[in-house]
Amino acid sequence: MKVIIVGAGFVGMQLARTLVAEGRDVVLIDKDADRVKEASNSIDCAVVLSDGNSPAALEEAGITSADALVAVTDQDEVNMITCSYVESHYPRVFKIARVRNYAYYESASPVDGTRRVYGIDRAIHPNVVAAETILSAIRSGLVGETIDLGAGYAIVFLTVERGSPLDGRSLANLAGLDGWHYLVATVERDAESLLPNGQTVLAAGDHVGVLAQREEVAELMAFAQVSGGVARRTVIYGAGQIGRILAADRNISKVTVVDSDRERCRKVAERVSKAKVICGSLTEEDLVAEERLDKNDLFVAVSENYDQNLVVAAYMKSLGVAKTVALTSSAAVGAIARKLGIDVAIPMRDTVVDGIAGCLRGRGVSSVHTLCGGAFEILTCTVGAKAQAAGKAIQELSLAGICLVLLVQTSPEGEMAVAHGGHVVQPGQRIVVVAPKGDNRVLRLFGDR
Repeated sequence: MKVIIVGAGFVGMQLARTLVAEGRDVVLIDKDADRVKEASNSIDCAVVLSDGNSPAALEEAGITSADALVAVTDQDEVNMITCSYVESHYPRVFKIARVRNYAYYESASPVDGTRRVYGIDRAIHPNVVAAETILSAIRSGLVGETIDLGAGYAIVFLTVERGSPLDGRSLANLAGLDGWHYLVATVERDAESLLPNGQTVLAAGDHVGVLAQREEVAELMAFAQVSGGVARRTVIYGAGQIGRILAADRNISKVTVVDSDRERCRKVAERVSKAKVICGSLTEEDLVAEERLDKNDLFVAVSENYDQNLVVAAYMKSLGVAKTVALTSSAAVGAIARKLGIDVAIPMRDTVVDGIAGCLRGRGVSSVHTLCGGAFEILTCTVGAKAQAAGKAIQELSLAGICLVLLVQTSPEGEMAVAHGGHVVQPGQRIVVVAPKGDNRVLRLFGDR
């Protein structure tokens, strides 16, 4: 699959790294000489120094043979014009555009998959993607980090608490306990990220990702003795677009929105009748005490100041709020957030990269989500006809350090089941694995190369 990326900012560069690691043919276009130099030195892909909407640059990048175009420059208009041009001259190319202006986003989003404007097949709005990620955690019933894998399964992240049934047990020993039928996918311990095996012993403080069916999340959390529960009263810090989306969602009933900007507060009050809106700063202790904000079940910090989100979320946690969520800049901040006591950190830029990568799924191996601060990623694999793993049982494969198979396709309709050693890998079958980010050994095992 050949992908042309227009825009070599953080998102463009991260997306290029992800796709190159998956074995995709990637070309980056940017008009900034410094960005082009950085991309040339750090990513194994072709790079073109030019405006992204230049027909000549697109020709040089190989648009005639491209499968997809991703426009992620800092200017919505450039992204949209580029997609429009490609639609006019190369309509078979799949076109994705990052669009930050919500009015543009609404007009550019296909209606029921039929009407396309500006030639865009998929418009990505960062705030909408971030809001959906936060709402996914809230909708799970118990607020925590979750990654929806589809087919009724999710990765649920929890921290092992001292004295819980997980504390001090190896995974092999844990499998023998009544009530435990889950698969531990990742373990984060201090600064180390692990792909676990049966001999891995869990300890208090470990941050683990567990594969479970969506309907079993509450049972899992209860088994692990993780504190928390359904959020009945929620405080949203930040009355911008993400805050408005969250406040209006039907899964959040009793909600208070706090922001120091009067105009933003006015917009929320007009558009979300159920919300109590407070115009003020959380650094004012009197405000927190008078409004009893520390008595709420959930605090969500989604202002545009990412550093401030961390500070206020940690502050509210220290005052006794049961669960806290903070919107951050990148996944690298996740470990810091947990040390501050924050329950869920949503990395804005990495979430956008994952959202775009997800749009490019469909063949071979494709990224779904990054994990553990970018150390691992979940990959959906379609087993190639000539794959090394084809025709072999999972237990026959030497997967230690390469990947952990989580789910395997069990029916032509796409139903999935938790993998076990006896599963035989079949060509054309879809499987879900967790692997070190950028490790091409997964491609050699399950792809045609």
